[in-house]
Amino acid sequence: MSQKSEPTALPASLSVSLEALLISSDEPVKVADLAAFLNLPDELIEEAMTKLAQTYEHRGLNLRESVRGWAFVSAPACDPLVTNFLGQQNTSRLSKAAVETLAIVAYKQPVTRSDVSNIRGVNSDSVVRSLIVRGLVAEEKASAKSPSKPGSAGDTRAEAAGAKPASSEATSTAKQLVTTDLFLEKMGIASLDELEPLAPLLPQVSQVAQISEEESKRLAARPRQAQLLDEIGEENV
Repeated sequence: MSQKSEPTALPASLSVSLEALLISSDEPVKVADLAAFLNLPDELIEEAMTKLAQTYEHRGLNLRESVRGWAFVSAPACDPLVTNFLGQQNTSRLSKAAVETLAIVAYKQPVTRSDVSNIRGVNSDSVVRSLIVRGLVAEEKASAKSPSKPGSAGDTRAEAAGAKPASSEATSTAKQLVTTDLFLEKMGIASLDELEPLAPLLPQVSQVAQISEEESKRLAARPRQAQLLDEIGEENV
């Protein structure tokens, strides 16, 4: 019969010990890893972490749990100050195109590069590459049938809008884009289900081509004079 491991002797209280371990770690630490290291129940560690996080609610450092684990981060209100201090205000910001592309991937994933380009109306390969380099987006090999992940934001929200997710095409074998755990951590959420329900506002890939074709026909049929009036503005009508 195996003996149950004794809890690790702590030099201070559990709260203080956990605080020291987290500060010394370069990466977020999961409750299960802390519990295993200290030979303590997961529930006890989770409770202690929650209480410790509450003590940091109104300080410059916050203790947050993400999909990767618990970690100390600067308080959101201090982010601009910290960013300016580090001199990274220009290099760390995503461009408008990158934010737009990231939103499409987040809500419609899994999607292909061509899906993203069709929705945006421009080639998005370079933007996608930059997001992959930053670790916010990953490219996965799609199988012959690659429906969207059960419970994903793109799946549930697209269904709520009465349409299939962009990635549900059974014959798609192209590489598909998905968000990463780092994306969830940066967003301060634990899963894609916590994203705001914005997906219904994005057009389905199948609709984009139809809309573009109909718009082209409509514009071609309009008198040249009407088009010029639109360009000049109402004050010259």
